Amino acid sequence: MAEQELRVCDAMNGLDFRIHRLLVSVWLIGGSAMASTTRAAEAGPAPDGGGRIQNMAEAIVLVPTDLRRIFSYPFQEPTAFGRFALGVGVLIAFDKPLTRVTQDHVEVPLSGFHLREAPGVFRKVGTGGTDGWLALGVTTAFLGGLVLDDDRSQRAALATTKSMAYSVLISQVILKSISGRKRPLDSLSQGSSTLGGVYTSNPLDFGHSHLVTGSTQEASSFPSFHFTLWFAAAKAYQVAYDNYAVPYTVATVGLASNIQGHHHWLSDMTAGGLIGTLIGSVTAHDTFDGQQAHLSAAWTHAGPTAMLDYRF
Repeated sequence: MAEQELRVCDAMNGLDFRIHRLLVSVWLIGGSAMASTTRAAEAGPAPDGGGRIQNMAEAIVLVPTDLRRIFSYPFQEPTAFGRFALGVGVLIAFDKPLTRVTQDHVEVPLSGFHLREAPGVFRKVGTGGTDGWLALGVTTAFLGGLVLDDDRSQRAALATTKSMAYSVLISQVILKSISGRKRPLDSLSQGSSTLGGVYTSNPLDFGHSHLVTGSTQEASSFPSFHFTLWFAAAKAYQVAYDNYAVPYTVATVGLASNIQGHHHWLSDMTAGGLIGTLIGSVTAHDTFDGQQAHLSAAWTHAGPTAMLDYRF
């Protein structure tokens, strides 16, 4: 019996290793394929080193516009925001039975699926776990864009990096700190918890406000940071390459890893996905459609001059 259990554990470890390697491969190969398709469809010479500098400058100067549009969304699109808020509110009202079903029929079957931690400094990205693989994939895509002079790959990676940073600010720091919602019991069906008062069976247990900056189980359930992060990245790449399959396949695998260990209500995950979609959409559209920032260089009588044209 012990030998059989050992073989099962070894098999699961091997499966995890193959899947996390596949995760990065799909991200890189899929991203390369999307980039190649886009470049083939676009005319014009490849950008030079000045283009690389301009991409990074644009990414920086567009930050105020990104944040302004994200935070003003409820006022700019009140009807859509109201529908989303109403939907999340209904989920909260029925969170206990819905989350119980999610735990029993989704999280428990996936309980043995854990991707290994990302290597090196990437394992410290986000709250640990699979977040580092996301950061590693985006970094590699950006560096690949530099080597191949692929303008879209560089800009997509920069937009995704900003989306990930905005996810930390909005979901992890601001909304979690304000909502102060307790996480659900490990098993709502059994009414059990491994951490006592940290968890609750009451989906309306909000209001334990405190500053949330890092990974914690204490009153930090709403919204799900991981769903915000991965949906923001997936949406940014979807907008950049007009491709749903690769970004959302990668996001699905990343979110499935250790899903049981995150301890979320169904409404937490839904709200996180919606917030992440908004963040990724706004950031990517600002990057590829906005044309709000332009960096140019000129030679004047005073010598070389860099000019930045920026408008809201």
